[in-house]
Amino acid sequence: MAVTLPEVEYEYVIDHYEGDPEELGRQSYVEKKIAQSIERLRSRFGSRIRARLDSGALTETLFKDTVAEAVLRIVRNPDGYRMEQQGNYQYQLNSAVAAGYLWFTADNMLDLIGAEFSPIGTATIGVHGRP
Repeated sequence: MAVTLPEVEYEYVIDHYEGDPEELGRQSYVEKKIAQSIERLRSRFGSRIRARLDSGALTETLFKDTVAEAVLRIVRNPDGYRMEQQGNYQYQLNSAVAAGYLWFTADNMLDLIGAEFSPIGTATIGVHGRP
C-alpha cells in the first residue's frame, strides 16, 4: 500500500517566495517540481515521514515548508549559478542545479526523517589500565 503524504499546493510555494510570483516562471513547471519532490520523498522515506507525521514529531506545516524550500531552490536559480563576481566579471555554474536537480539539505532531511541514529552510552578508544 502506498504511503500518502500531505499535498503541497502551488499557492503555498509562491507564498514562500520573496519576490513577484510572476518571476517564478510557468505554474505548470513549479507544480511538476512540487509533485516530483513529494514523490521522491514518498518513494525513499515515505513510511518514516508518515510515522513522524502521525506521531506529531513532524508537523504538516514543516513538511510543506521543506518541500517549498526545495522547489524554490531550483526556481530561484534556474541557470545554476554557484558563484558570481563583478570586477572582471566571472561566474561559476553548479551543473546539478542548472539541470534542475531537486535536492534536500541535511537540515531538511533531519526535519523530515529525524536523526538516523542516536549514540547510546559512551565509547572510549585507547590503551587503559596499563602501568
